[in-house]
Amino acid sequence: DEGSAQALRRLRSRLEAFRQLLRERGVGCFDRYETWHPRLLGDARFTAIPQGDRRALFVREAKALGKEQRVAAAGARQATCRDL
Repeated sequence: DEGSAQALRRLRSRLEAFRQLLRERGVGCFDRYETWHPRLLGDARFTAIPQGDRRALFVREAKALGKEQRVAAAGARQATCRDL
């Protein structure tokens, strides 16, 4: 129904904002939640995620960002090799 669709949109919006926050701050795939937690607490995009879900989401998204970075780096290396 309409209420659940709205809730799903809000949740997706919060999740994307959280991902963007981690990208902006430069969180890497091996970074620890305990290290970043105090740095992120002042940002509304971090506190918009329920407290019980933050750690798991941080770990999952940090790994995904690391994978994105590796893929981008590999693409850049391949492009450099083709230019030679």
